[in-house]
Amino acid sequence: NNNNNNNNNGNNNNNNNVQYSVGPYCADSGKSIKLGVFSDETCQTKASDEIFASAYGITLPYSESTIIDGGCVSCKQQDDDNNNNNNNGNNNNGNNAEVSESCEALYMDSGKCEENVSVISYPNTQACTYMHSVLPSFEQLEANGYVHKSGKTAQVFAWIWFIATCGLAYYIYDLTNNSSKTVELSKQEGGNIA
Repeated sequence: NNNNNNNNNGNNNNNNNVQYSVGPYCADSGKSIKLGVFSDETCQTKASDEIFASAYGITLPYSESTIIDGGCVSCKQQDDDNNNNNNNGNNNNGNNAEVSESCEALYMDSGKCEENVSVISYPNTQACTYMHSVLPSFEQLEANGYVHKSGKTAQVFAWIWFIATCGLAYYIYDLTNNSSKTVELSKQEGGNIA
């Protein structure tokens, strides 16, 4: 029988009928994205990368190194015709390079602090305050080893908000149900209203 039913030729390793998925995940440092093997479709439960190696005979790509390259991408427009017919036959060898559309779009959407740029007629300085004060603060926190952790204070305030909302909802419910009961003063003792 050539069908081993995922039992590794009869050796039961408790992986029967388990379907594994390969997906990206953030590395512990938070600064890289790697590929890993997961035992569920949503890539929540990490499994050993050795499963991939035993199934395919090679190590999982990007399991040890990051998917994201930290290098720079050129913004120079790539010519489709290899500069053969540029400028009406006047081959300038890239002296008049143009910026690619993707880089131009990124630049237009980005925050800028062009306060000391003399070649721009109308410099954009909208992001200068952010770049000069906020970003250095974040860099200093990161340099000092600060890692954002979900604090207990937020959880306490969330519970207080939840309990207050439930209490208010009950109070409104109680007011609306008790307001339908009217007191008829004319049926009281004496029955006279002065």
